[in-house]
Order: sequence, then structure tokens, then C-alpha cells
Amino acid sequence: MVRVPDDCRPVAVMSVLWLTLGALACYRLTRLITADQITLPLRTWVLDRSTWFGYLVTCDWCLSIWVAPWITAGIMFHGEHLFVQAPIVTLSVSAVTGLLSMIENRLDFN
Repeated sequence: MVRVPDDCRPVAVMSVLWLTLGALACYRLTRLITADQITLPLRTWVLDRSTWFGYLVTCDWCLSIWVAPWITAGIMFHGEHLFVQAPIVTLSVSAVTGLLSMIENRLDFN
């Protein structure tokens, strides 16, 4: 991980790798909340209680703008810590696995 000099703004040193991992993590976390079956009870509970939050938890585009700053801040300010790296890499690997699975299903390898 690149160390940020005291006089350097964090955004200037985010590597392409971490930008890619962050984007994949944002995609996966957003998808987990808005579309995956495992979070359906959470979405239903939110939809029953709030129109605005209900809309937010069902709209990928809308939710991602709220997820992205947290992931970006984690990478930029605490990216050298395992407690930030582990979930971002895990979400990224899960995103790639899901995307590859969709490709495989479209190509019908089975």
C-alpha cells in the first residue's frame, strides 16, 4: 500500500488497483442490499416503514451514491489496515464471481 505523505492529498495517490477494487466492492454491496434474496427481509422491513428509504434500498443507482463515499474514505484514509482491506477485497472477489457466473449462464457452458 502506498503511504500518503503529510503534505499530499489522499486522492492523488489512490492506485488503479484500489480504485478498481473499490468500484467492485461498491457494486457488490449495492447489489447485496438492493437485489439479493438474502437481504429481502431487510428490504421488506424498510419498505413497510419508509417511502424514501424503501426507494433507496431498491434502486442500485440511488444507493450506490451513498455506499461509494464510505468505501472510498475507507481506502483513502485507512487503506493500509486489514479491517478495511479484507471486506473490500472480499466484496470485490464476490462481485467478479457473480459477473463471471452471469457470463457463464449466458454462454451456457453446462
